[in-house]
Amino acid sequence: MQLRAAQSSLARREWQYARMAIGFMLHSMQDFYSHSNWIELGMREPNRDLAMGRRLGSTANK
Repeated sequence: MQLRAAQSSLARREWQYARMAIGFMLHSMQDFYSHSNWIELGMREPNRDLAMGRRLGSTANK
C-alpha cells in the first residue's frame, strides 16, 4: 500500500521515495474523481475509502 510506503520512507528520510509514494496516492485519487460521476451523484463529501485499501463498492447506483 502506498500510504505505508510513504510513511516508512518519511521515517527513513528517503524523500524521493516518499514523494513518489505520495504522488501515486494522489494520482489514484484524481483518477477516481476524473473517471467517476461522484460529483454528479450529489456527493458533497470525499470518498473516505480512497487510499485506505478498502473496497469502494458500487457508487453509481446510490
